[in-house]
Amino acid sequence: MLIQKQKLTLLNAIKKQGTKKDGQPYLFYTASLLDSESNVLKMNLSNELSKNTALTIKLDTAKQVPCTIDFSIYQSGFNLKGTVVKIDL
Repeated sequence: MLIQKQKLTLLNAIKKQGTKKDGQPYLFYTASLLDSESNVLKMNLSNELSKNTALTIKLDTAKQVPCTIDFSIYQSGFNLKGTVVKIDL
């Protein structure tokens, strides 16, 4: 399910990179977001957003920035997980 145009506050984005056990490199960002009811949401950015260098330069220094996001929600076992597919700072 795709949720569009949610106005949140980006608290911070953490860069995660390294090498998998099979030798392949990985790179992704984890974003902490705050909604209007003071709930903190943690979601990964999609692979396309993590590879966008213009966006990642902004994310490395962003702290408590208002943003609008689109994210997809999917089931993982009995839980729901989300991935940010679009972000406007």
